[in-house]
Amino acid sequence: MMCTICKNWTHSRCCYVTYDNFATCLPCNHNCFPISEISNIELLDLFPSTTKITPITFNEISFSLAEPHVPNDYLTPSEINSANSMFCNKLSYFHFSVRSLAKNKHKIDSFFSMCNVSPDFIAISENKLKSKCCTNIQISDYKFVHVDSLTNAGGVGLYVNKKLQYPVRQDLELPIHGCESLFIEVKSNNVSGKKCIVGVIYRHPSPNAQAYQLAFTKLL
Repeated sequence: MMCTICKNWTHSRCCYVTYDNFATCLPCNHNCFPISEISNIELLDLFPSTTKITPITFNEISFSLAEPHVPNDYLTPSEINSANSMFCNKLSYFHFSVRSLAKNKHKIDSFFSMCNVSPDFIAISENKLKSKCCTNIQISDYKFVHVDSLTNAGGVGLYVNKKLQYPVRQDLELPIHGCESLFIEVKSNNVSGKKCIVGVIYRHPSPNAQAYQLAFTKLL
């Protein structure tokens, strides 16, 4: 398969992808997402030694960059259930590339029916939604916000647990063509007033990877 960025050919099994979802080779993907393969400890090393990292608490849900690295591998419901302690007292974030939420939302329902975990956020990419036809996509106990694509592909969304308060941060959306992004600012209900930014991004396969990388770096 040919990488859409460097135009080099690569073996699909080497990139752990199928023909349907292939876009970039592993080196180009790593260049676009330079922090995708580092642990929280390695991320801390990027900050000056004087930087103070403190836990953020949300109604007895807390997390910190200093916590051990949580793997972002694909997990089956049984694997999630066996690692249930990983999600205790932490904000949890699941992501699904659904390739049409209207057609495949039942698969998300089926997935979570086999899990004993209710994540705080369920991120959706490639929702392929249009504002005029957004019916039968709600999940009980979640609020849904989304950014639709101007094309027949793409689009992003976030299911947010109703126990959390948040405003949508439209000012953080990436201002580039061929990309949908959505960010929310999760508010704590306690007196500390700490906040956390949660988001989801989808970049269409296109030659504008460099523009995306610049915009993404500036956002960070």
